[in-house]
Amino acid sequence: MEKGQQRIGEKEQMRIQSRNGSIFIKWGMLLLTLTLLLGVSGCTSLPFLYADETTIESLEETSVINDNLMISGVVTALDTEVKNITVLNIDTRESTTFAYSISTLVQNKYGDGISMAQIQIGELIDLEYDRKNGRVKEVTISPDSWELNQITQFTMDRTNKTIQAGSYLYQYESSIVIVSDEELIEPIEISDQDELTIKGRGTTAYSIIVTKGHGYVSLENEELFIGGILTIGKIAKPITANMLVVVPEGDYTLEVTKGSTKGQKQIWVEKNEELSVDIRSFVAEARQIGTVNFKIEPENAKLYVNGKETNHKEVATFDYGTYAIRVEADGYVPFAEKYQIEKSYQQKTITLEAKEQESSGQESDSETKETSSTDQPGTVVVTLPSTDTTSNTETISTTQMTSTTSLSSETTVGSPSSVSSGDVSAYKIHIMEPSQTEVYFDGDYIGTAPVTLTKVSGEHTIILKKDGYVTKTYTVNITSDQIDSYYSFPALAEN
Repeated sequence: MEKGQQRIGEKEQMRIQSRNGSIFIKWGMLLLTLTLLLGVSGCTSLPFLYADETTIESLEETSVINDNLMISGVVTALDTEVKNITVLNIDTRESTTFAYSISTLVQNKYGDGISMAQIQIGELIDLEYDRKNGRVKEVTISPDSWELNQITQFTMDRTNKTIQAGSYLYQYESSIVIVSDEELIEPIEISDQDELTIKGRGTTAYSIIVTKGHGYVSLENEELFIGGILTIGKIAKPITANMLVVVPEGDYTLEVTKGSTKGQKQIWVEKNEELSVDIRSFVAEARQIGTVNFKIEPENAKLYVNGKETNHKEVATFDYGTYAIRVEADGYVPFAEKYQIEKSYQQKTITLEAKEQESSGQESDSETKETSSTDQPGTVVVTLPSTDTTSNTETISTTQMTSTTSLSSETTVGSPSSVSSGDVSAYKIHIMEPSQTEVYFDGDYIGTAPVTLTKVSGEHTIILKKDGYVTKTYTVNITSDQIDSYYSFPALAEN
């Protein structure tokens, strides 16, 4: 009896030991699996404003169906060799890298099978991750997503985080994925010369893909054309010394015009590259020519320039210099003066005084004073266009950056034309970093950073250039607050 009980006790002890060993093995295998999962789904941090990347096990807020993780997000990285896909969760704004296999089901938004290589960076997808085998089970381009292609006319409000394309207005989050050449960039790095693809769901844009970027055009031997007009495609800008123009990548006819002198060249603009165009061949025939638009009343009056009758109903061109002009009309007091032509474009208004008004006394004199700049009959009012090449455009605000690698937050600035109370022309824009970098403001050369310029409100382009480094363009919005603005941009990348 005792021997039987002893054998039963021994069997029970062996059973307990076996059970404990089995538990130990199971926990060991689980620990090993977790280690492998963490190794496979390694994390790669995203630059700028993107949230910290998480591990798969930390996705507590993610939907779970049949023990599988269900995620809606934007693809930020894809490695088809290692078979990893990184997704920015649009709900949690966290980035996670998942492992997939050849058995992973990949579909377009219509349910048709595609390869993983056909998934773009910036694509909005629905992903199902199988926790048991540690692999992505299914990837589907979100059926309810939308896509706008070949967008060249758009407006970004970087303060209110909206983007308008045509009649469509969408919101976006700070974590929006913006891709250029499969690299993540910030909203401020988008130029109005770029072509975009915008993807989203409902009224929210979740990703922007720069499908066509921009390059740069500069001029050599432009001295005699300063004050003229440079035209590249739809771009037309006054020619200034050492100018640098942002141009969409592609093939164009470059045209330089000053007065009646013109020159053309075919050019090809590469993305992120600078093209220097020598216009020396145009300069040989260049003269300092001014265009004058005469506005004369009455219309039947005759205009004489240096004694030669000139058609004042058409724009006339003259070499720079001083000319004797005379205007006559029946029933009117003749007008004559010496007129200086010294700009590429001038407008001259001449209003003759009717002879019968000479006897009308003080009333006539009063009327004359209202229509002329002096008390003398036949006075001319001359209006010359401003040589200020700065343009004020629709306001697009910039985003305040918080990351150590991001752009510094801007202090708002403005121009006198947009200020409701007080003059802001005494305030400045200070571009501090990166130092020893050439700075261009709306294409005009300002100097080498750190550099200061007068405040001008509206949307403007800041170009940073340095030999041996990649030229960068930033689009900033400068408002009309009466305070200096300070900008510090990231260091340029070596070319």
